[in-house]
Amino acid sequence: MKIPILLAAAFALFSCADVNIASAAPILIEDFEDDANEWAPSGGNARLTQYAGNTSLRMSGRTAVVRATSTSGFSEVRVAAAMAASSLESGEYCLVEASADGGRTWVAILRVEDSEDDAVTLHTGSISDVRFDNAERLL
Repeated sequence: MKIPILLAAAFALFSCADVNIASAAPILIEDFEDDANEWAPSGGNARLTQYAGNTSLRMSGRTAVVRATSTSGFSEVRVAAAMAASSLESGEYCLVEASADGGRTWVAILRVEDSEDDAVTLHTGSISDVRFDNAERLL
């Protein structure tokens, strides 16, 4: 059995509009170019890799990484993600989700499946959800 690999670049982007300002501005942009110290891995292997001058988070097996940020004072929060995957087998997938209730419930942002895992194509997705607004701890 092949081990599924996830390569994430610009993994999470939280953007929003301040409740007092009409324009949108990013709260958090994570591209892993500095490090991934803020991300908590569990269940497998997660590490930073370099390819063609870009830093990516490489995960294999049943691995998850989680990072928290506050959206307190912000509304119309949008979570966006981009990722590429390789070596997925039938029924396997890589998933980006967000939670505003401590991980009890999750909102799917992006899913990449076996037929989309060419290790090159950067898939993107974004979701705006009222549960992300004014959250003390958005995962």
